[in-house]
Amino acid sequence: MKNFIYKTNQYLLERHPIIWNLRLVWVLLAGVGIHCLFFILGILSVVDITVLHETRIVERFFTEGTIFFNIIVSVLFIVFWLIYLFKNNAFKNFYPTNKLDLFKQLTGYMLVFFIASSFYYSHFIGVKLYIELNFPQTEFEADLAKAENADAFLSYNSENYSLDNKSYPSPFDTLYCQVVTHDEDSATYKTYNFYTVKSIVAYVNSYSNQRDYEKQNSGFIREERLDDTHIRYYYKDSLIDVSAYLPYGDKLSYYNYSSSFNITTSRYNQYSEIIALEDIDSPYETGKFKNKIEIERNKYIYDLLQRNAPKEIKEILSNFLDVANKYKTPTNLTAEHWFTMVYHPDNFEVTHFIKEKKDSYYPYNYSSFTSAAQKYVANHMSDYYLNKNNLENAFDNIKNIKQDPYVDSSIYIILCIAYVMATILLMFRISNARTFIFSIVTIFILFIIVMIITVFSTILSRSPSNDELVPIIFSCLLIVIAFLISVNSKAGSNKLLTGICVNISVVGFGVFILLLFISINIVQRSNCYDISTSNPCYTISDIFDEHWVPILLTLVLVMQYFYTGIIKKYKALPEG
Repeated sequence: MKNFIYKTNQYLLERHPIIWNLRLVWVLLAGVGIHCLFFILGILSVVDITVLHETRIVERFFTEGTIFFNIIVSVLFIVFWLIYLFKNNAFKNFYPTNKLDLFKQLTGYMLVFFIASSFYYSHFIGVKLYIELNFPQTEFEADLAKAENADAFLSYNSENYSLDNKSYPSPFDTLYCQVVTHDEDSATYKTYNFYTVKSIVAYVNSYSNQRDYEKQNSGFIREERLDDTHIRYYYKDSLIDVSAYLPYGDKLSYYNYSSSFNITTSRYNQYSEIIALEDIDSPYETGKFKNKIEIERNKYIYDLLQRNAPKEIKEILSNFLDVANKYKTPTNLTAEHWFTMVYHPDNFEVTHFIKEKKDSYYPYNYSSFTSAAQKYVANHMSDYYLNKNNLENAFDNIKNIKQDPYVDSSIYIILCIAYVMATILLMFRISNARTFIFSIVTIFILFIIVMIITVFSTILSRSPSNDELVPIIFSCLLIVIAFLISVNSKAGSNKLLTGICVNISVVGFGVFILLLFISINIVQRSNCYDISTSNPCYTISDIFDEHWVPILLTLVLVMQYFYTGIIKKYKALPEG
């Protein structure tokens, strides 16, 4: 093995001295090995399916200590590499090399720092690959459908089965249900009033105009913005009698269920907004404005119950329990007992409630029940439980992991970090310790000066865009001055001053391009105020989105390549 390493090093030294100097072959091999380690850790982190019961397991890398292990490994990786790198002090004399070799060293530094900073992605690839292989999309969608089909029969609370949830059949799909809560002599009860809905499209050019429009028209329900200046307002119209469509009255019934299983899409997009109509104490009014998903869900449940097929219902319950057991969801439900609790073919009234956890007495949302509802739920609470939240989290986690790309745009941040660390290392390699320290001190002093100018420009300027542009212009000017000094250095120039300007230029190229990008964005944004709001106004950040980072890095690396000639010229200056 030692002989192989020796021969490899000799081969690289003779034919590829830059690769030999950077220890790039061994660094890459070590980096690949560490990335494989994190890949395996990612797989092991989700082997136990109960881990999926937690929320946002993709964040476990940052919350369960893996991030600290990552930091330790990254630091040790870089330290050991730098120790071997600094052994070759002869390579600090760059003038025998050409520009391309010097640029290769910079890109080599970037590559090493990138390898040491990106272990998280290998960990996530391990997690995602395990999920993709063990939960194929077709199988996962089938599990979701089974959970969705049986969700109506998971009676945790009374709220999902009250009359205001009814969205099907017609005319309930077009009506607005107003719920009035009465509190008389400590006895609380609700009444349900159904209204037809009318809408008006109005031109609104200000917030006050919008609020005035709402107040001037009684029975306001909700609003829907159509574009920047037009809003559709919904109002209660006529009170109608729906008793002919309700043979079971206002009892809690599975016929009323219109919610969806709480996976990601339904959690954030499905539930209708609860809207307070009037600011009064008693009775107080709330209402529900039906949406398409609720209507579809209620139609499915209505049609299922209307078919009155006990075998079909029992199969739905059994399929759900199979899914729950597959994902190791805590439960003591059986298909037979569950079917007995829900199957009441006269009106499918809700007569039994299920606990969400084994040791919980009251169901979820207990605190929001009225006194009558509390009593009803307590009197009809069964000893059966099923932790639906665990199953929801499992579905959420799997769905989110499947939707997330193997590598997202955050890798641009890692690239930027790698570039910054590479330029700092390049500063150290092209200058002696004295010049390097003076360069760091000078950069810090210039930063303080820029901050002071920023404060004064904020105090003295009346234009927000000017407040932002003044320090940017001043910073760019400092970088340009340092660049010009380094470019125009001659044999008699002060090498310390030239070295400081070279180091400022090496670090400043990235800052210069970034500030140029920001200043263009600021100017475009300020000009947007002069453009009609009916026309879209795009800035450079809108056009490139997060892809401006690789564009910026490409431009900076091109500038660094052409600047390597100046670095060689600086290294050739006599000391003194």
